[in-house]
Amino acid sequence: MNIGTWNVQSISGKIEEITKELEVLKMDIVALTETKRKGNGTELSNNYVHIFSGVAKHERAKRDFESIDENIIRVNMNINQKSVTIFGVYAISDDEPYHKKDDFFGKLNEEITKIGNGRELIILGDFNGRVGRRTNNKNHKDIHKYTWTQPTRNLKSIIDYVIVRQQTTLQINDVRPYRGITCGSDHYLVKAKIKFPFRRDKRGETNRNYEHTERTESKRYNLDSLTTESTRQLYHKRLDEKRITQNSSKNNSVEEVYANILSNLHSAAEEALGSRAQVQSNNIWWNEEIDCLIKEKKNAYKKWLSSKQQQDGVAYLDYIYIYRTTRQKIRTAKREIWDKKCQEINTYLGGRKCAESWKFINQVKTSEKQTAQLQLIPMNKWKEHYEELLTENRQEYATISPTEINISGEVINIDIPQTKKAVAALKSNRGPGPENIPGELLKCGTENLFKA
Repeated sequence: MNIGTWNVQSISGKIEEITKELEVLKMDIVALTETKRKGNGTELSNNYVHIFSGVAKHERAKRDFESIDENIIRVNMNINQKSVTIFGVYAISDDEPYHKKDDFFGKLNEEITKIGNGRELIILGDFNGRVGRRTNNKNHKDIHKYTWTQPTRNLKSIIDYVIVRQQTTLQINDVRPYRGITCGSDHYLVKAKIKFPFRRDKRGETNRNYEHTERTESKRYNLDSLTTESTRQLYHKRLDEKRITQNSSKNNSVEEVYANILSNLHSAAEEALGSRAQVQSNNIWWNEEIDCLIKEKKNAYKKWLSSKQQQDGVAYLDYIYIYRTTRQKIRTAKREIWDKKCQEINTYLGGRKCAESWKFINQVKTSEKQTAQLQLIPMNKWKEHYEELLTENRQEYATISPTEINISGEVINIDIPQTKKAVAALKSNRGPGPENIPGELLKCGTENLFKA
């Protein structure tokens, strides 16, 4: 796996550029520091899941340490049957008072101690200073040994790190900064090639099927259309056409009846409601012109890096000029697209196209609320785990037949009114669960559905 860290010095307006650069190096996991992103949560950005943690939205982004939520983020993962804890760290600046730095590293040490020795540990981030004495440069050139440079003052240092335990089962093949990857930051992306050997279970067998991580694709139906009478009637018609009650006869087992109901619900929802497209990016201002400027800026950056003297004024000034032009174009594109949309909304409000205005506003709100659905452990792995956990294999119980258990009590009959009352109590806009059946589909169900 390719794991690394990168101080991007603000992620605002650069998320598209950053993700494209990460795809060039085929990065799997990257700790982005100094993003200046407020709040916390997860979001989708192209082919990556962005997990962010910053100051509260009503506070100003700052560098001094307050809590683990601001300068330290922790993610627990299972990679090739190995339990791994990854810390993303943005350390206190070296200019801060000593007591703040002591408090920060004391807090970091406390969080590391909580992990214990049973998990692999990887620490990624910008430590704003030299940490430790041992380095792994693999005989790289001097230009590939520094993670931060400031050519105008002839300064360079190693302040971005990929840290693992001294006694680890992970195989670190290579660690080095990549100078050709740029997003307008004076820090280089640090990439580590780490191999995660398979962990053998107690029986000495390697679970080869775990090598291919499964990802369940959950369908997101257009549930908002159920508010219209015509769509709701179409959904009822499709459900009745499935003949759920006829297919759910008494000869079938409970599992077969349940699978039949699920299949018919999904089929009716797909035919009547359709699927809702997942928004990958909310950067509606991104266009071909900006994309070409980004490529031109990167070429100028590489030309400046390839210069034997980085203090070369011509190459450096060319890069700075293109960099500033690109930033100005991005700001202008953002301002123009939002001015245009505001004018459209102002024109439509109160007229026949008033619905178009609210449609656009709802799209923007939905795009901002779009979060990533993380499923780190596939459902079949949970099933195998609990089947093994709940199976009795002890020798003293192998030859003894289980004792017959008599269950006595009042038989509870569940009728249709009780079922309807329980379904009506379901809350809307909630997670659909492992079977991907939203509560709205059940609440709008027909009489045949409740009979089944």
